[in-house]
Amino acid sequence: MPRSTDAAHAVAELRAECEARLAELPDDYAALVTLGELKLRVGLAGEARALLQHASMLRPPSWAAYQRTSALLRRAEMHAEHAFPRPGGAGLPGWGAVKVAAGKLIALAAHRGTA
Repeated sequence: MPRSTDAAHAVAELRAECEARLAELPDDYAALVTLGELKLRVGLAGEARALLQHASMLRPPSWAAYQRTSALLRRAEMHAEHAFPRPGGAGLPGWGAVKVAAGKLIALAAHRGTA
């Protein structure tokens, strides 16, 4: 099995473990930060920001953990600022205009082919 598949499985398992832990203990600092970092790394900055903000309101286990959480939260906020959130089921931005233009091109090509 390729290494990338192994890594994907490991990340999925870690995510599931963190989510299960948070379902039992919603204020688990380590699970909040770990899941927040995972979500940040896969591009879910908004979800990561919410998790990391929650963790930042809790007592950290150490000064180093506090600094790391703060750095991750700053990164999540930066990425979330530039994110383009789309609601579920939304098509690609501008797809309607692309379909109209494609229809016109097809009609033009058909018209030139018959002329």
